Amino acid sequence: MDKTLTWFFYIWGGFVVLLNLIGIAGSALTSPTFSDFVSWLQDTYSPFNLWNWGLNFVLFLPAFGAYAWREKRRKRDLSISD
Repeated sequence: MDKTLTWFFYIWGGFVVLLNLIGIAGSALTSPTFSDFVSWLQDTYSPFNLWNWGLNFVLFLPAFGAYAWREKRRKRDLSISD
């Protein structure tokens, strides 16, 4: 089960990162000028853009949950073997 949880959070986290990269690439290809693209990129990934941070946090929640579950299982297995 630990291997399954490990694979899940790596794949899910990679999927979220890939979606962000696809969004950036799509915006780069559809922006009329380079400065428009840079402006969009700065606005979207600004530390003050709470919507983007919140969305990425929500998208990462299943990966965080799988990681926490795996660590809880590992801690329980160590306490049983002691």
